[in-house]
Amino acid sequence: MSRGNKNLTPMHSSQINELIKKVLNLNNPNYIIFNDNLEILDFSDSTKRILKSYFPTKHLQEIFNLESINLLGKENLPFHIHSIDLKLKFRVKILSLERDFNILSFLPLVNSEFSITNYNLISSDIDQMSYLSEYVFLLETITGSIADYDRIHELLKKQNLELRKKNKEIREISRFPMENPSPVLRVNIKGEVLYENNSNFLNKYCTPNKSGLIEDKEFLDLLKKCSLPPSNFIDVVMQRQGSYLKVHISYSKIFRDFNVYITDITEYTSQLNKLRVFYEDILDNLPVDVTVFNKKREYIYLNKGAVTDDNLRSYLIGKTEEDYFNYRNLDYTEIKKKKKKIFKSIIEDKFEPEWVDKNIKHGKPKYKLRVLKALHNDQTNEIDKIVDTGVDITSRVVAQEKLLKNEKKWKNIIKNSRDLIILLNQKCEVLFITDSIFQILGFKVSSMLGRNFKEIVHPEDLLNPVETCKVESYRSETPRIIRLINKSGQYVTMRLSMAYREDILDTPCLIINGQDISAIKQLEAKRYAAANIAEENERRRISRDLHDGVGQYLATTSLYLHILENYAKSDLSEKGLDVFFKLKEMLSRAVDETRSVSHNIMPATIKDFGLVRSIEDLIENLEHANPQIIFFYKKSIANNFEGIGVAEELALNLFRSVQQIFNNALTHGKPSQINTKLKFSENIFEISIQDNGLGFDINSPKFKNGIGILSIKNRILNLGGEINFNSKIQEGTTVKFRLHFNELNLKIQ
Repeated sequence: MSRGNKNLTPMHSSQINELIKKVLNLNNPNYIIFNDNLEILDFSDSTKRILKSYFPTKHLQEIFNLESINLLGKENLPFHIHSIDLKLKFRVKILSLERDFNILSFLPLVNSEFSITNYNLISSDIDQMSYLSEYVFLLETITGSIADYDRIHELLKKQNLELRKKNKEIREISRFPMENPSPVLRVNIKGEVLYENNSNFLNKYCTPNKSGLIEDKEFLDLLKKCSLPPSNFIDVVMQRQGSYLKVHISYSKIFRDFNVYITDITEYTSQLNKLRVFYEDILDNLPVDVTVFNKKREYIYLNKGAVTDDNLRSYLIGKTEEDYFNYRNLDYTEIKKKKKKIFKSIIEDKFEPEWVDKNIKHGKPKYKLRVLKALHNDQTNEIDKIVDTGVDITSRVVAQEKLLKNEKKWKNIIKNSRDLIILLNQKCEVLFITDSIFQILGFKVSSMLGRNFKEIVHPEDLLNPVETCKVESYRSETPRIIRLINKSGQYVTMRLSMAYREDILDTPCLIINGQDISAIKQLEAKRYAAANIAEENERRRISRDLHDGVGQYLATTSLYLHILENYAKSDLSEKGLDVFFKLKEMLSRAVDETRSVSHNIMPATIKDFGLVRSIEDLIENLEHANPQIIFFYKKSIANNFEGIGVAEELALNLFRSVQQIFNNALTHGKPSQINTKLKFSENIFEISIQDNGLGFDINSPKFKNGIGILSIKNRILNLGGEINFNSKIQEGTTVKFRLHFNELNLKIQ
């Protein structure tokens, strides 16, 4: 861009600006002064009025659409420009001056599209616009456009002849279906070629005669077949001069002609044949017989597993299964009905059956698993082939039969086992139970299946078997003594081993193996009773020896001291008398202690007054010996139990149990209160002893293995009673036990 003569005398910037504005106002009052960066330096008042909707702004790009216009390259050349929002149009001219000054002068274009109101103009403003320059600009533009049109017109005239020549060909090509843009040729129903592309197919493979008609019989037969209903197209593979051609023919009912598409698949066929040989080689060596049929049930392919004889396999291609049976002189009558039904289900019902065939070969049964599957055509999605496969499963069937026999044998063994074997699900519902349930509990197997196992467990022995057996100790089938209720409502003592398993059934289950140990428990009770009898006899002997031996000597000595007291008062000194009275006091304590020990070893009240009185005496003695403890006692006795009492042997065991409970409470619990309740009604004897002592953890090893606790449990359980411990640390301990006298056949005295 020219910037003028640099040797001119410089002027002040303010003088230049004033001069420029005067010149501009004389020429065109609508101007904008901007620098080379298109930044607005100044503008006229009329410019602001015309473009007031775009002001205030500091850049031309915020007013005009300069997307494809270089303003600095348009110097002294009039051109048109739109506003940035395309609502206004202007005739523009650019003038570039020295010192980075550029002047853009413009005239609004007013017509039906761009109204004067859009420019904020009024009618008096129109006279100030120069439309002569606009007219010249438009005239020049139109002249240039006419010249360009003439050149284009000449070019079009030259191309017109060629276009007319191609017109027929274009019309023919346009009639081809849109799905295939690369047709080879079009043929009418007479075999006349209407169109052929540059593939040169006719000259290569199917040369027409002088009249332009195709005489190839195979090709004409395909055209005829394609035109017959219901088919509108056909796909075939043709072999010509060593090449394989895939031919697709589509018939147009409207134009009564054929579109023919041809693809050379020679290389593909060669590779496919190699692949077919490869797969056939694999199929021939598989330990499976494979047969492929068409919809007419004709053989298409047989591997060596189906027919080993190569000649017979070649013979059977295109034949039916009935032909094979006839060849073998076999009866096909029954199999024909079966196969016809199977093929029908495949083709019509889309069902793919499988079954096991059994044949006798050399006196031994042979089993084959047969499976029929349908193969669908990729284009029509219709079934066109059916594959029949057969797998020899003789060894598997024989193994399954052996397994079933073994399973049946073991089921019979388990079923007739005297042990109680139960399978529970995770809800404790019975899935399986042996017949021994009837002998042990009196229930029928059918009444137990689906029943919750917890319903027949003693309430105090209830537990969550599944959760319990997830504990590691129960995975080793640790035995557990549990009481189960029989059909008569009585409890039977069982030793149960429980194991949680996840590999027996489809879902995790609990295996329980139990033995009735009621007889063993009775023997243990008798053995324990005999031991208790021996222990009590020894207690009696010691008590008798203390009472009749040491006690008598002490009583005699006490008597002599009483006689000696009269002499001691007169003959002994004061000091000697003091020693005498201390000796007498010590002897009195020895007598009392001997009597107390003898009474504890064998309370006299058990035999003379019975169990209740003995317990009351025990509480009185404990209260006297432990004044810091408050003892509460309450009894509820029916049927004059106080005067009747129970058998001495039973009473002694119950008394020893109560005595042991009190000893445990005083020794370990350190309570401030002990509450005792005794109840007898309807031949049920109940005792409850509650303290507010230190308590203990029921689940701790000390609770389970303590000698005192075990002694109490053994006594009560061997008497056929029930015992329950309830304790919490710092909250005390409660022990309850009860006996059913009638159930134990114990005489009430």
